Parts: sequence; structure tokens; C-alpha cells
Amino acid sequence: MVRVRCKPDIALQSNIPQLLDEVRWRLPRPVECDAATSLLWIEPLAGSWPTELQRLTQALPVGGLLAVVASQPLARLLPERQRWDGRGLGLRPGGLGKLRQSLVRNGFRLEPTCHFHSFASIAVQALGQLAARSGKAALADRLHFAARLRYSGSSVLHRPATVALLVGHKEHKP
Repeated sequence: MVRVRCKPDIALQSNIPQLLDEVRWRLPRPVECDAATSLLWIEPLAGSWPTELQRLTQALPVGGLLAVVASQPLARLLPERQRWDGRGLGLRPGGLGKLRQSLVRNGFRLEPTCHFHSFASIAVQALGQLAARSGKAALADRLHFAARLRYSGSSVLHRPATVALLVGHKEHKP
């Protein structure tokens, strides 16, 4: 677990050691933070998320913001993700639904979940790569931009994706 402070009021908790270099690259001087008004929680683990959520909920003041980044089952297709631990809550069926319900019970008002690297964008990008290999550069270009338009969103069409972002505003104590 990595918990660092990037601004006076923003803390980060990550359960993925492989992301340490990413964190250090973006946060060159991370320090511990016990009193944050905003928290970014990366990859809650299936076995420990209720305990972690309880601790984070107690630490976050009313009015605080909690952003959760979680891999989803489609992430298993990504080569870099295959080296990660497979215990992420979002990789389990219904895992993110349980987290959303628990966040509401713990006093959070949730924004619509945003999904990134959607299946639609992956499929259109693959078609674009096929077009490029077939010598159809103009079609490949159009498909590349079409894939970018489908990369993220919060609609039902974006749900099959590699990553989900849940954002909750703490409105009251549980």
C-alpha cells in the first residue's frame, strides 16, 4: 500500500506496487498525509476493501472527495495488467456494485461512474490497425479517431472497459 500527499489536501492510496513509478513520476516528493480533504484510492483489493473503506471514510471529513480507480475484467487483456495481482475488487463480478452500495451507506453521494478504454474503442482501434496493415491509411486514420471518441464515458455502452472511476462526495458521517 502506498499513501502519499500530492497537494496540501489530496492523498493517494494505491495497492499496486507496479504503479509506484507512475506515482513517483507524477508526485516527485510524496509525503505521508493523515488529514486530507480529498483522496484518490487506486485498485481496492477484494479481500481488504471493506476495512480500507472504513478507515478512509473515517479519515475523510464531511465535504471531502473520494475518487476510486479500479480495473475491470476487460483489463486482463492488457499485457501490462497481466503482471499485476489479480485480487482487484473491480475484477470480481459485482465487486464495483458492492463498493458503490457501501459508499452510499457510508455517507457518500456518487457521481455517475466513468469508464475508460472501452471495449468499443479497443475494437475500433483493432479494425484501424487491420486497415493500416492492409494499406488503407485513410480508413485507418478515420478509425483511429473514431476509437478516440469511444475511449471513455459513463453510458451503458462504455461499461465494458478496462478501468472504472468512481467519484463520491462525503455528505455525512455513517
